Amino acid sequence: MPILDWLNKNEAVRTVAKVPYRLLEPVADLSYGDPASENMLIQGDNLEALKSLIPVYAGRVKCIYIDPPYNTKSAFEHYDDNLEHSKWLSLMYPRLELLRELLSEDGVIFVNLDENEHSYQKVMMDEIFGRKNYLGDLIWKKRKGGGNDSRFFALDHDYIIVFTKNANKEIHPFKWRVSQTEEYLKRYKEKDEDGRRYYWDTLARDGLQNPILIELDCPDGDKITINSQKSLSTVLDGSKNGE
Repeated sequence: MPILDWLNKNEAVRTVAKVPYRLLEPVADLSYGDPASENMLIQGDNLEALKSLIPVYAGRVKCIYIDPPYNTKSAFEHYDDNLEHSKWLSLMYPRLELLRELLSEDGVIFVNLDENEHSYQKVMMDEIFGRKNYLGDLIWKKRKGGGNDSRFFALDHDYIIVFTKNANKEIHPFKWRVSQTEEYLKRYKEKDEDGRRYYWDTLARDGLQNPILIELDCPDGDKITINSQKSLSTVLDGSKNGE
């Protein structure tokens, strides 16, 4: 598998081992709610904060969302988003290592970025999480129109890179569905007894990853079991020939 290399990568790979474990100290004046809820808002260096969570939460976190600096070459009020490229990569590597350690086996991490570092981050996460555990990118439209800051053509969306710790189907037996608009749902004109929408269509479909098994009762009492990747007419024609 190809891996990403950059100046001082070896040092970035060794960073996690050098980060000390620190105890989290609650601030009573800023605390609210049930202390047993385990909800926390941590103020401090985020690398040290992540390391401090490992002894208690390693392998227990099911969902992580991070919105790291996009490295847009801009300076904002509260942080500088103009890191030299290799420094940005060295900043991200150890944090992603710790985030992976925090994830449960069925845990999922979402990383929000734009086009500046998206492709580099994907290759880095292939190395840390394993390429087979890449679930895909979510695309979200961040504005309408091109804007006056467009250099060559309008860029109107950002990316959310999605990885899991273990993409084994036994661990992730479900499929996530993207919510649809009411306009799209109009095609599903029928409803079952539970209120779920559907529409009538052919069961034959080339290229299905999970073919639907269909069992037919024949006039002579025999049963035929086929899958939805195979044409129904072909199967019926075959049954006439003794197949």
